[in-house]
Amino acid sequence: MATAAATILSIDQQQYLLYPTKVSLKSRLLKHLKANKSDQDLIAITAISWNKSIFTKDDLEDVCHKYENSDDVWARGFLSLVILLQPPKMKCTTSSRRIFSLDNSKAKLPAGPLIIEKATGHIFTVAKLQSDTNAAFVSSIMPTTKVKGGFTEYCRSEEVLIPVPSRLYFPENKKKPLNGVRVAVKDSIALKGLRTSFGSKAWLDTYPAELATAPCIQKLVDAGAVILGQVKTTEFAEGVDAAEWIHTVCPFNPRGDGQQEASSSSSGSAAATAAYEWLDVAVGTDTGGSIRHPAGINGCYGQRPTHGRVDLAGVLGATDLFNTVGIFARDVKTFSKVGGYLVDETSHVRVKPTERKFNLLYPTRAPQTQNPDPHHGGQHRWFPHPEVDQSTWTEAEKQIEQTVARMEKLFDCKRIPFNVNELWRATPVVGQPRSLDEAVGHIYSAVTTSSALHTGIDEFVAEYKRENGGREPPISDVVRARLEHGRSVSPEEIADALQAMQAFRGWTENTIFGSYDADSTTILIFPQTCGRPNYRDEVPDRSVLFNDTFSIYAFGYLVGCPDYTLPVAEVPYMSKVTGQTEYLPASISLIGRPGTDLELFDVVEQLHQHGALSDLKAGSRMFSQD
Repeated sequence: MATAAATILSIDQQQYLLYPTKVSLKSRLLKHLKANKSDQDLIAITAISWNKSIFTKDDLEDVCHKYENSDDVWARGFLSLVILLQPPKMKCTTSSRRIFSLDNSKAKLPAGPLIIEKATGHIFTVAKLQSDTNAAFVSSIMPTTKVKGGFTEYCRSEEVLIPVPSRLYFPENKKKPLNGVRVAVKDSIALKGLRTSFGSKAWLDTYPAELATAPCIQKLVDAGAVILGQVKTTEFAEGVDAAEWIHTVCPFNPRGDGQQEASSSSSGSAAATAAYEWLDVAVGTDTGGSIRHPAGINGCYGQRPTHGRVDLAGVLGATDLFNTVGIFARDVKTFSKVGGYLVDETSHVRVKPTERKFNLLYPTRAPQTQNPDPHHGGQHRWFPHPEVDQSTWTEAEKQIEQTVARMEKLFDCKRIPFNVNELWRATPVVGQPRSLDEAVGHIYSAVTTSSALHTGIDEFVAEYKRENGGREPPISDVVRARLEHGRSVSPEEIADALQAMQAFRGWTENTIFGSYDADSTTILIFPQTCGRPNYRDEVPDRSVLFNDTFSIYAFGYLVGCPDYTLPVAEVPYMSKVTGQTEYLPASISLIGRPGTDLELFDVVEQLHQHGALSDLKAGSRMFSQD
């Protein structure tokens, strides 16, 4: 039964939003509807593309099973009437009075769930309203004709409802390789007609709606992607924990007990991807790890592309020198297809490479370092030294080892253990410290905090004060402290940081990747997340504002390498919240030479085809428990 409340319908106890089409029925079907004595003015129907001359009850049941398996919007409540969309001059024989044929060359209707207004014959498509149970969204959107090529906000609140259109409306289309892919966009990326908050209510209140959609998003839309809404980012896309959010509630990581950190700054992108089966992809940004780490702890695939491969117009961030745009996904096919298209629109027709030699670089800790704290120093992102007894390894390390061993077998190669710090000392760069921490540890904090002020924050603060009687905008303590640090960074310090960056980039290209044949595929692999709990109510120690040590993430932001996060296992832990054993993701990262984005996707696909990677479920567990 369907009941109307403005443009909202309840069908089979689910809420649907109506979208008007340009189609009105003026045929015997409309006469039939008007003759029906039912008091319903809005009739839920199902349209079926049908090229045969007969349609039986068995055919209908087969179509229903197909729709149920392929679409999460269609329901049997749409079977009040069935319309067979047929080619011209074809007549279909059926014994049912509820089934009608229609010449689709004139009607141009999509297959799937539809609504007919009995009084007028107007036909509507529908979108199922989904709840944002994990507080990942800022706003949801709906198609619009008011803003050409833009979007209209449907809902903006702490309890967002997201209209999700039927997958049946988007059949395969060679001209639109991403047709129907459902996408959420980080709220630091411009969408025409919508306001961008950049993680700050004050920013949202200061600036008007965007006049243009960021080219990286428009590229996806032009390929058929369906934008569902904006997802949360931390304040100014800074690295902050859940307890430090002041403008809204931090998204909830769905994995484990549901009370773990969602990480930053693409928190909403990662949490939404991991939580909602009805979402295919979320777009995020990564300056210093804001896609890679959230993907790891929220248990989804994450892509940081080669720096410079994605247009950053319309994208907010601390500095374009490090920032880039990438995606999150749960299944490998979607991850490779959408991520590949983002960096290269011809990627969907790429030819698989011939047999190549593989070099698997395997960075290790010093032999005396065991079971490092994952919250300090980044040492958990190195593998155990080969001399360390495997009985002392963590559960995550043991699980990850199985994946590494499978990679060796699949690609017919042996891992190449090395210690990054020792290699730096053994192959010194002229004019740079012998300690890698001293050489590059300071670059990120100096460049990002200073650049953030000059590329938007200072202008925002001044504009906010003009509009609010001289009042300062609300900014969290940790972010304000970082910005104040940026004001103290001198031009000489910036010049030194940029020189050190170039030195490290050259060293990586020559010493790490340059040591191997350019025609071979060289991949640096490292443990991304280790499946240890990090509760969202824990307040971080900010007595030290920056951890100015070397980070393996630097291969991405200093060298520009593509870096993909791949969940590979679940690790049990005893939850202090539920009092039961729960499971958190363990993940790895693959780093390639700059420009090898599509090669990395090919590697990911091969790992998936041979069972080393799996498609992921939404919710508390990544893998099916059947």
